Amino acid sequence: MSGDRGGGPDAARRATAARFFRAAEQGDLATLRALAAERPALVTLERAADDERTALHYAVLNRDAACARFLLSAGADPRKGVFPHRDATAPLTLADERGYDDIAGLIRSELAQRAARAGAAPPHAGRIGAVRPAASCSIWCAAATWTACGGCSTRRRSASPKSTRRG
Repeated sequence: MSGDRGGGPDAARRATAARFFRAAEQGDLATLRALAAERPALVTLERAADDERTALHYAVLNRDAACARFLLSAGADPRKGVFPHRDATAPLTLADERGYDDIAGLIRSELAQRAARAGAAPPHAGRIGAVRPAASCSIWCAAATWTACGGCSTRRRSASPKSTRRG
């Protein structure tokens, strides 16, 4: 009985993804670069249907600045967490809560660069009285609203403020 068990393009894609995640776990930057060049979607791929971690999660957890820098520059999402605690498991939050200031700094730098390329203000930039966000703050303070940020004490102005006068 002849069959195509495990062969074909799907098996090759799974094998490439497995090599990519192994490279992220081991800090093998050369392999990460080579595989991402071959298949750019790997950078944002979740490990498995029941494991939503990305390669950036592994780079952060290993405190591997070189791999994290590469993955961020290739488009990895540092705000993507894992169900059911997405905010608490995002790579930026992991770096902050573990005190990996070098990794958190380069993530914030990349987010600011992305915001600048998109024409948006970086988080907490240019605010009078703005303070550094708390480690768990994951909200972008847009210029259009005045609401509590939640994770920090920065406030935002609303585009359509409600009048407090009665009459």
